[in-house]
Amino acid sequence: MKQIRFSSLSFLIILFALFLTGFLFYDTVKAEESKKILTLQDIINIAVKNHPLLRQSLAQIRQTKGSEIETESNSKPQVSFQSSYNQNGSFNGGTVLRTNSSGQVSSFSGSSGGLSSSLSLQQLITDFGRTNASIRAAKENVIQSQQQLYNVIQQVLLNAYQGYYSVLQNEALVKVQEESVANLKKHLNQAESFFEVGTKPKIDVTQARVNLSNGLLSLEQAGNALEVAKTHLNTVMGTNNLLPYEVKGELNFEEFSITLEAARAKAF
Repeated sequence: MKQIRFSSLSFLIILFALFLTGFLFYDTVKAEESKKILTLQDIINIAVKNHPLLRQSLAQIRQTKGSEIETESNSKPQVSFQSSYNQNGSFNGGTVLRTNSSGQVSSFSGSSGGLSSSLSLQQLITDFGRTNASIRAAKENVIQSQQQLYNVIQQVLLNAYQGYYSVLQNEALVKVQEESVANLKKHLNQAESFFEVGTKPKIDVTQARVNLSNGLLSLEQAGNALEVAKTHLNTVMGTNNLLPYEVKGELNFEEFSITLEAARAKAF
């Protein structure tokens, strides 16, 4: 009887291969156990949380709101204080009121001794409605950005609904094609059996094989359409980092019975 001997290097390679196989098997089982079941509400929540267009719209609202506050501040009193040191300064006490060409009133006060300071108070009296018009425009921009956010939310919800039902539709089509392929395989087996006993011609077997090939092609196309629908759903949710998930169907079927006469009368 021949004895099989392993070198230390071969033993380490075999041990590492067994470890890697066990790790991959454990990782596969863990992935299957952690597979999520997403409902329609889950998909909507993920889409609203992660979609980049929503974050962009929120940033636009903050920007227009900041512009509105900045525009409104131009119509309010502006106070500024300045201080400087002058080695050859001379005393100049008192307060001076001054009005410039834009209708702004300023007041100044100062002292000498090398250190001078000034306090300025500016108040817009009139600019013939230009500032008020700018304020109204800024408010309209805020309203517009809020309306844009509403439109984006509606579009995200619509895409979530469409992506969800598209996945369910394509999953149902895959199941239909799988059942069709199973039936076509049975028909092919029957045709071959009938041909062997001489009750059916060769053309029936050929036709059954062609039908099976067409059915397998349709099944492959349905599977590709399902993958495309899932990819689109990931895009709608704004993320590609989800764990493997399944979409939970929430379709309710109700029986609807109507006679032919009633349907014809309603149509007319």
